[in-house]
Order: sequence, then structure tokens, then C-alpha cells
Amino acid sequence: MLRFFVITSQIALILLMVFCNRDVQNRSDELLAPITKQVNEIKQINKRTITHINRSTKRTTIKKRITNKNLSERYFDSLPAIEQKKALLNLTPTEVKLFFKHYFNESVYSNLSTLAPQSSVFVVFENDILTQSGDHYFTNGVEIGLSNPFLVESPINNLLHPYTYNGINSYGISITQNIYTPKHPDIDEIHYNDRPFSGVLFVRHYKNTYDPTKNIKLYSHLDLGVLGPLSFAGRIQRSMHNKKPKDWLVQINNTPYINYLIALSKIIPIGKYFNISTNFKLEAGSIYNNIAPEIKINIGNGSDAFSSKNNWWSLYSQLQYKRVFYDATLRGGFFSKNTYFIHNKDITKNVIHVESGVRFKIKHILLGIQYNYLSKEFNTGESHSWGQIQVNYIY
Repeated sequence: MLRFFVITSQIALILLMVFCNRDVQNRSDELLAPITKQVNEIKQINKRTITHINRSTKRTTIKKRITNKNLSERYFDSLPAIEQKKALLNLTPTEVKLFFKHYFNESVYSNLSTLAPQSSVFVVFENDILTQSGDHYFTNGVEIGLSNPFLVESPINNLLHPYTYNGINSYGISITQNIYTPKHPDIDEIHYNDRPFSGVLFVRHYKNTYDPTKNIKLYSHLDLGVLGPLSFAGRIQRSMHNKKPKDWLVQINNTPYINYLIALSKIIPIGKYFNISTNFKLEAGSIYNNIAPEIKINIGNGSDAFSSKNNWWSLYSQLQYKRVFYDATLRGGFFSKNTYFIHNKDITKNVIHVESGVRFKIKHILLGIQYNYLSKEFNTGESHSWGQIQVNYIY
């Protein structure tokens, strides 16, 4: 079977040279050199250490098909690491995919994922002053973050979603502060039947996976931080206004912020510049507990950081239905005692969130502008809107 494996591999390499694009052919000698070396090593291994390679077996890795531990660690385990460091003979992701597809087979490649080649730093600013809707409810939010391949080494990734098919992975980390106030935050008295003062400060670690063969996106994040005075929301909000409301003294008390979200999206292309995606989100933890199906319409020649184009644009609108089970920014933490909060029976369980905006990328700069509409979150509340500005530097 070893001879069959070697001969089959050589035939596959010849087919690769014939059918691949000119760029791959120009580098064929460079491509074959390390593979030839490894094939020669295989020839020296006793035939009894090689198991039968059943090409019809789906989603079975090569590593499991070879019983020699040293060989599997030295050869096959090195391939994903090389991919992740973008050093597999300096091939582009498309060339890497083509190489593995022809040299091994489609089912083997389906277990290999690559890292998104781009890194970025980004800032997201949200405020209701951008929509002139008044200074209340969700009134201000700031997120500063970094997306970089080196974050693949983070142990937190073990808690994020796995993906066993071929995909492109992006990892990032950010810090976020969100501030919430009642409708009339400048009145020095408790606002009964209104949203309480509250704020959150947390660090987010996320993983984003895109499978171009199945048009699927999978996203998850873990948030760790605090809800309450330790978020410094009151101090920041007071510094932004001349009047300093005393009600920040009775804001939602400190409670640990531990939340996990996972989201699955299926993209349905309709023409060259139009697609529809259906999404489903599940969020659980000490602060937010909800489920949210979504539908999104996108027009343009790009939509996110996975696009390899230097210049692209996107117009989009998304409708989300959220079923709310718990919201600690309204209700308070599970175990914290609060002077004022919204009782669970008064919290709106069915909430609509609409996002519409434009995003475009010019070389290294990505700019996004978004309008947000949120239906009332509690029985005596009102709908609310705010704006969002996002700036990414991609390198």
C-alpha cells in the first residue's frame, strides 16, 4: 500500500502542475521540494506502520491514518502550523486550498483551516446624539480592539466554537464600555418606571470563521468584566455633561460580567452584487440571556474583513427578533441587591432591533456608519435609536 500511496501522490502532483494556474506552476519546483523529502522519508518506514488509506472515508485526517507517531508529528502536524503562520511556501490561501485538494483529497482538506491573512486595529463609537434621539437609554458605547493571527495561540480559543471543515479563521480581542441612563438623566430623583442607571466594562475575546465553500459564517465570543460602579460609566457620563445627576449613586450594583455568544450565518448569493443571509444567535451568562434569529440584506462587492479586495463597498440592512430571558442592565445581577431596578414582569420579552448602514474599504482603511433602531425594552419604556461609527486600520 505504501507504493500505491507514493505512486498516487506523484500522479496527483503531475495533475496539479497541469490544471493549476500559471502562478502555481511557476513555483512548482519550490512546492515539490519539501513534499519529495517527506515522501522519501515515508519510503524508509516499514510497510507495517502504514495503515490503509481509504479515500472514501469522509472527515478522517491523515494523522489518524498513519500509526507512526514520530512521522505524523514531524510531517502532518506541521502543515496546519505552517498554514497558520502563512509560511507554506508563501502560497496564497487559494493556492493552499488547491494544493491540498489535488495532492491529498477533498475529504482530507475539509479538516484543515487557515488563518485570515489580515490584521487590524479598530475603534467603534456609538451614541444617541448621532441620531438626535435624546440622551437616554443606551446613550454611549466605545469599543477598541485588535484582530491578529497571533491570537490563535490564546488558550481562551479552547472555549470558543470548533469547526472541522475548511474555513478561514479570524481572532480578535477588544475592550468595551457601554452606558445606560433613564429618559431624563438630569433630574435628581429616582426614575420609577424608567430604565435605571447602569454601565458595563468588559474584555471580549472572539473567533470568526468563514467557510467559502459552504457560504457559512460561525462566530463566538467570551466576555469578562463588570456591571456596576466599577465600570466607571457614571464617572464618564458625568464628565460629558455639565449637570451631574445624583441617581448614579443608586445605579445597578457591581456584579461579575461573564457572557458567551455564538452565532451561525448562512449566506445566500443572489447575483454578483446582492446576497441575503439568515442568522441565529444565542447568548447566555450573568448579564444577557436571549436568542435572536436575524435576516440580513447586503448590496455591494464586499462586506467584511474576510474580503481580500483592496477596495470594496457594502450597503446593508438587518432585522433581528430577540427573545429576552434576562437583562441585568435592567434587572440587576442574579445575586446583587439594588435600590431600583425593572421587575422581570415589566421587561419586554420580545424586542425588535434593526441595523442599517454602509461600509467601505479603501486600501488599508475600513469605515462603517450604521443606524440602529430598538423597540421598547420594558413596558413603560419607548423605542430608541442611536448611531454607530466604525474605523478599522487593516495591515
